Amino acid sequence: MPEPLVPTLAAFVEQFEAVKRDAADLFAGVTESQFSWRPEPGRWSMGECVAHLNVSAEIFVPKINTMIAEAQSKGYRSQGPYQHTWLGHLLASTIDPPPRFRAKAPKPFRVPETAHPLDRTTAAFLQHQEAFIDCARRANGLDLGRVRTTSPVTSLIKLTLEEALQLQAGHERRHLWQARNVKTALPER
Repeated sequence: MPEPLVPTLAAFVEQFEAVKRDAADLFAGVTESQFSWRPEPGRWSMGECVAHLNVSAEIFVPKINTMIAEAQSKGYRSQGPYQHTWLGHLLASTIDPPPRFRAKAPKPFRVPETAHPLDRTTAAFLQHQEAFIDCARRANGLDLGRVRTTSPVTSLIKLTLEEALQLQAGHERRHLWQARNVKTALPER
């Protein structure tokens, strides 16, 4: 029988499950043209919001997997509480919606200037949520504060395993919130 998840990781699993439910609700009944509609030039469509989350997940899931492997190989175990980095903790704690500031997506996270088909983009998004859930489950019992990774944006920002999961969960919520605002602004159907 698997060991029960530590509370921190159980909370992450629930957060990513909630993101999946929110996305299913958000995109129910949305057409292809609605998914790609931009509220104004320079603002993202729902599809671009989700594509951005997919790009982010494609960067962060391997980083998180590497952190888990390192903690396992070095025998770093803990039930918490965990150490934090100052800047990583600040970043992870300020990402949730509504955003406190708007910023252009950093280069590694920019959305490709291509079409983002509804079915393929949302299917990839849901697969990434499952990958984050799997990461949280596999990290159970590990010291979530001992291993670190650098941000893909700048090596000045270091993230612990806990901060990386927290950052991604908040990031998912932030851009689904943004996509919901786009849906609300859609012209009459």
